[in-house]
Amino acid sequence: MEGTSMVSEYLCTLEPRGGSQLARTLAMCRTRCRTHLDVDETMLYPLHISVTGFFSATEEQANGVCSVIQRLLAAWTHSLDVEVQRVVPTDTGYVLLDVTAAGIAELATTLADQARPLGVQVRPKAVRHLSLASRRVREEQVAIAEIHEDVPLGLCAFDLVVSQLLRRSDIDSLRATGQVHVFRELVRLPLPGSNGVGEAAPSRMCIGFEVQDAVTPMRKRRAYYSETDEAPPWRWDLADTTPIKVGVPSTLQAGDSAKVQRRNV
Repeated sequence: MEGTSMVSEYLCTLEPRGGSQLARTLAMCRTRCRTHLDVDETMLYPLHISVTGFFSATEEQANGVCSVIQRLLAAWTHSLDVEVQRVVPTDTGYVLLDVTAAGIAELATTLADQARPLGVQVRPKAVRHLSLASRRVREEQVAIAEIHEDVPLGLCAFDLVVSQLLRRSDIDSLRATGQVHVFRELVRLPLPGSNGVGEAAPSRMCIGFEVQDAVTPMRKRRAYYSETDEAPPWRWDLADTTPIKVGVPSTLQAGDSAKVQRRNV
């Protein structure tokens, strides 16, 4: 078939189950962040947990990888639970949603081994976090963490997704026109037993500022020690949850910026 020999970039991720409480809450929180605190690079992607890094493959090889994943899921005997734990602002400008998914990390390693005979080099990830924000100053990090205080904790429903990157965007295009990276889904597989048990009774998110273990790369993982309990300057307007239209840019307007500056005086 024409085009099957062309090499593209692919990515394997976990995404919150569509329509789940976690998916709805995270989408609302992203809207708040974008409305009040402008955009950052994490918003170029769908909300996701990386299972692998980007890998290069032809269409035929990528379909082979999808077949391997389906076969692994069908025969997998270990837990594939994904547990949402807490928000962690780091000293490198990230805000992370910590998760534990040891079974998925093991699956990723097995996938890398079984993809090698297909001629595909897959780099498995530790599957320990969902990136909520990047390149943020401390005040923005605290505001973003508070915006995410009501994210459901515990076991949540996720899908395993393999996507092809069709077109990259950048932060300037995102800010100006709302253009995000464009992906094409090859396969979306609900995780067996991933029913979102913890979503029935959402808990208030515990915001962590202490140093975490280093399974997640240290450039993201070095976390703050708590220095103050003072509320962030954006707290007063977090009740404004007016959604923005997809593809329509939203920036912190001059008037809002002036109000924030006055509150910082």
